[in-house]
Amino acid sequence: MDKFDLKILKELETNVKISHNQIGKKISRSQQFVDYRIKLMKTKEPDPVFSNQVIINPYKLNMRSFFLLIKLDKLKDSPNFLEKLKKRKNVNWIIKCGYDYDWIIMLTVKKVDELYDFVSSILKIKKVHTYDLKEINKFDMMTHKYITGNLGSIENTVLSEVTDIDGLDKKLLNLLSENLEEKIVNIANKLGVSYKTVQARIKRLEENGVISGYRTFINPRPFNHKTHMITFTSNIKSSTDLEIFMKYIQENKYITDSFEFMGRYSNGIIIRTPKVSNYSNINELIDELRSKVPRLEDVTVRRVFNDSLFKSIIL
Repeated sequence: MDKFDLKILKELETNVKISHNQIGKKISRSQQFVDYRIKLMKTKEPDPVFSNQVIINPYKLNMRSFFLLIKLDKLKDSPNFLEKLKKRKNVNWIIKCGYDYDWIIMLTVKKVDELYDFVSSILKIKKVHTYDLKEINKFDMMTHKYITGNLGSIENTVLSEVTDIDGLDKKLLNLLSENLEEKIVNIANKLGVSYKTVQARIKRLEENGVISGYRTFINPRPFNHKTHMITFTSNIKSSTDLEIFMKYIQENKYITDSFEFMGRYSNGIIIRTPKVSNYSNINELIDELRSKVPRLEDVTVRRVFNDSLFKSIIL
């Protein structure tokens, strides 16, 4: 990874839809150069450097999101377990972690019985030792400030007003979820509608907040960054304390994701730090967090080994 790769990632994170030709002009290189560099980053083994994602707000569609935490009997069963998870349409984020659980699965459902069926099917797998379930009330996906220096976030909250969409919208969202970089003309052909219809539909879904944004997910591993998920009870009582906390979350360059849950362990963050940083020890971050949230309790730190497997909900 060199300075041109970083410049390309910065431009993509600023505008996922930017053309390779436009990126070339911004970094003073040819389109062919950009094409080649992006191809290298997308095909890097064992994991791509980045992936472009459409973020669909499930709450706008009257859906609910959860984290299902799973501990397996034997860690060697993880590969088979992972392959089964990938095939489930309700799953939109798979996080491989350590400490008390092996997997954290973000899933989205329309009805409670869908959640029950999903959890029941997981528990039927004899390899599952234990599990926990947390409902997500709000999640923010932030820029990768530690790499690009960009500022910004995409917010999805249970307070979102529900929006009705039709069958064509659902098919369109599914196609965007599967491949955000699919050309609009190809999407139009698959849907049997005109190019302008697809453009208009996407614009409307963006304006009504069903598409809450687009994100270039940057894998921290090629940059030699470690990832942790920290969950805690914030006990925030006043709007002033909440404002201080949210400002800290938004401005800390290493925090890329933030979650609010029902009940105990009310908050969670994902933080990505280099070996040499302000946080030579994760406890230093927790001490800093305590200075922003004086009533902090129930702090749990989990090492994240891979969280690159994200896709928006399939309707």
